[in-house]
Amino acid sequence: MALHDPQTARRESVPNPGPTAFCALIHPDQTLPAPFAGRVAGITIAQRQRRQLLRLGAESVHEGENPRRGPVLLIEAGLIADERLLAAFLTEVQSRSWSRGPAVAVGPDGTTGGLAWLPAGHAAPDWAQIRREAEPVDLSGVDTYSPERRRRVPLLWQRPEDAASARKAASALLAAAQKGCLDWPARFVHPPIENAAVRLLWPTPFTPNMISVLAFLLGLYAAWCFATGALWTGLLIALAVGPIDGIDGKLARSRMEFSPWGDLEHVGDKIVEYAWFAGLAAALGTGTAWALAALIVCTALAEALLGEFYRRVTGAQLDDAGRFERAYRLVSGRRNTFFWSLLSFAWFDAWNAGLVAIAVYAAVNFFIMLWRFFVRLAEYGRAHSAAIAANLDATAYGKVFEDHGQQESGGEAATVARPALPPTNSLGAP
Repeated sequence: MALHDPQTARRESVPNPGPTAFCALIHPDQTLPAPFAGRVAGITIAQRQRRQLLRLGAESVHEGENPRRGPVLLIEAGLIADERLLAAFLTEVQSRSWSRGPAVAVGPDGTTGGLAWLPAGHAAPDWAQIRREAEPVDLSGVDTYSPERRRRVPLLWQRPEDAASARKAASALLAAAQKGCLDWPARFVHPPIENAAVRLLWPTPFTPNMISVLAFLLGLYAAWCFATGALWTGLLIALAVGPIDGIDGKLARSRMEFSPWGDLEHVGDKIVEYAWFAGLAAALGTGTAWALAALIVCTALAEALLGEFYRRVTGAQLDDAGRFERAYRLVSGRRNTFFWSLLSFAWFDAWNAGLVAIAVYAAVNFFIMLWRFFVRLAEYGRAHSAAIAANLDATAYGKVFEDHGQQESGGEAATVARPALPPTNSLGAP
């Protein structure tokens, strides 16, 4: 079964529901205790389900009674289901065109129910009847790896019954919102601060976008502090922006509160980061400082372009491409590691030396990531194209030296394999 990860707000993460339009229905299972009516992670379970179903492409979401005779995606009231399970179930029933009868999910805990698909013309929902008659769809095979969170995340399938179990479910949601494959400050220093702040924000009207704007404005203020010579103030604010910048994503994922503006956060992060280096250069006031700042910014931009190109080609992130990349991510040159490194130099009032160290750090980091970019891109090419694999084999340095020796000894050189081209007419057009 295909992996789905609609946690992110990006369009490619939302599965295509196919040509069949459907509505969704939140309906209680009369054979189970009444669903928990309180809040979990700041919202009711019904609110969470509504947001999930609308993101999956439902034309409308209703509660209680069947809004029409089908097709209907049915979800049990009170069930906290991982959005990857919802997406996998929907894609499965859409791809099989369940016109002959209803389908029902078999959850990762082995129980039947929770999700069902009612084709057009089906009677009012009855969970007991659905479990007896519907075709089962086993969800136990859904992969737990989340590309967006760069780690394996347990699949949530819980039915809170009281306040205590609701708190446990909220803790599970917050744990699932944590990203993996991070630099060492984001992995070891920031999470406790982020988690405490998210718990405080759950019952408030603050949105993830508000937190993003706050982090951006604080970042600009830190740049102004750097530029005006208040170096320690700028550095402390810059270090504080790190965990604040992680709060918005966790709040959005745990509260299922996404916005199209979320993508702009990454642009804002880059603007702030580059402004910090410009501010440092302005405070130090030398041509060397400006050259170092330019080197840091240019290598960061180049690495970002490498990563974006790799993602566009392969659909994966370069930082998460393999064991080496995941291990190296802990110490790779990033905003967090750069400015935590600067802290040790600032302690001895060696700001110029700190900027030099960051520039060396950035340059070395760029060449390491450039090396891994070519290694991983070649691996992807070999795995997905016979022509690319043949060209790489034929032009490998060992092969080139071997062919050169054959030429000197009268042997025939190997020819680089190229994909066949279509015939052309006299004008050169295919």
